[in-house]
Formats: sequence, C-alpha cells, structure tokens
Amino acid sequence: MVAAWVPLMEVLTESTLHGWKACGGDRCGRKFGWFEEGVAADIITLDGDSREDICTLRKVSFAMKDARIWEKDGVAVDMV
Repeated sequence: MVAAWVPLMEVLTESTLHGWKACGGDRCGRKFGWFEEGVAADIITLDGDSREDICTLRKVSFAMKDARIWEKDGVAVDMV
C-alpha cells in the first residue's frame, strides 16, 4: 500500500485498528482491539517508530498471540 502512495499513517491504521472489521467484526466470534479479560491479546513491540519508517515493522522485539508470548528480545520462545 505504501508503494501505491497510500499515506503511511493510513496504512498503519487500516492494518491494525481496523483488523477487527476485516475479520467480520461482531460476527467473527472474538473480541479484540483492547485489553480486558477474555479478549484476544495480539501485541507486538518494534525496535523503532513505524510512523516514521515502515521498515521498522520487520524489527519485532516482542510478539504475543492469544495471550501467549512467541518472541521476546528478538528470539523465538516456545515455538515447539
């Protein structure tokens, strides 16, 4: 999308905040997009500011999916 000249902030917003809508919203059977008990906890932290450099999205230092840690300090955790 960035290569097609879509503004970076719009790309980041559509690919993160609006993911719930893309998955069917209320019809998908899951709640996500905020933190509380019972919601899917999918979180990443990046080494840098993706609002300034899209390449930062490839520099993940922490990844959590469904409240389970998969990557910490850039190293895979419990991948077996």
